[in-house]
Amino acid sequence: MLYQRAGFNQEMTDATVAILRRIEEDGSRRRVWGLLSMGSVVLLAENAHHSPRYVQFFASSRKKYTVSCLLPETYDPWHSLSAATNTEDAAVAMILDAMDLSGGWSPGASESTVEATEIPPPLQEPDSGWLGPLDITELLEGVQFPNPVRSLVGLHGEVTVSQGPPAFVTVYPYYVECWAPPEEAPWPDSIYEGSFRSKEQALILVRSAVAKWPLEVRKPPAAKTNSK
Repeated sequence: MLYQRAGFNQEMTDATVAILRRIEEDGSRRRVWGLLSMGSVVLLAENAHHSPRYVQFFASSRKKYTVSCLLPETYDPWHSLSAATNTEDAAVAMILDAMDLSGGWSPGASESTVEATEIPPPLQEPDSGWLGPLDITELLEGVQFPNPVRSLVGLHGEVTVSQGPPAFVTVYPYYVECWAPPEEAPWPDSIYEGSFRSKEQALILVRSAVAKWPLEVRKPPAAKTNSK
């Protein structure tokens, strides 16, 4: 009943419980607290609502998992990283990696315990300094892209910019998603996310995203020459 009230169907429940059992069996003996929110599980390092939401995972079935985690300050301006997988083993490995990457658990912690509590979803409201919705098109006009790019407007007003797959950067009204280069990310096809409260912060995120594009994409196209 707890899982149903928290937005879980039976398939999601089975997949989620299996993951929680695997985490509880983890040999690192870390203490883990779990919160259920809108079909996802949030993992905390202490039993307190003010604890940072270090790791979050969503198991829609036994073949579809998404894992995300907070990032330490060394990843600034990006505040979280996420990726998806289609196997339970990979999902468990990603969650344990995320616990390490987030910095929320120190070595030698107490015996691993997973306890789940239902909570309402967090409010996603900008702070009082916010001046209103961002004009994403105007924002992108202030970014110098290395080559001509393609842009696609999504259903929620977000704008994705790329030169073909992968989608290198997507700008939403309050946050930016960025393709994470394989040499930086612990998981394949990872995505950085960073939130902003001003146009200046949004520009920093987009420019950081452009700097992460593959070198071959950032190189200008070769000049055409006429041959006789």
